[in-house]
Amino acid sequence: FVEYAYDLETSKLLKLGAPPVVTRLGFLLFQLGFTWFKDWYFPEGFMEGSLKLQCEKPLSEEARLKHLAKLREEVTAFIPELERLSCDARLGFEALRALERARIILRTAGSTAGLAPRASV
Repeated sequence: FVEYAYDLETSKLLKLGAPPVVTRLGFLLFQLGFTWFKDWYFPEGFMEGSLKLQCEKPLSEEARLKHLAKLREEVTAFIPELERLSCDARLGFEALRALERARIILRTAGSTAGLAPRASV
């Protein structure tokens, strides 16, 4: 689990429904080989603890391919929203950065060569 309460870019994008992998924190974890993500945010009550991402590395090549296929699906579905948000003066910068990360993820997840660490975006 990785807390993101003080990562404003990650927090904003997750609140808008972005897949965790396109956020600043999620993308860094993706570059480290994590392919499964869950956002632990519970808006009700005050006993749930801080905001955090759960992420896992695949245990097998089969799991990796399954995770990457799901990531491709989630990211592809959210790209139109990122394009729309990139025109919003309040979120344009974060949305443009997320859109750039989304395109990198789609290229990487579309390749069967694997996940090599890349420069952060």
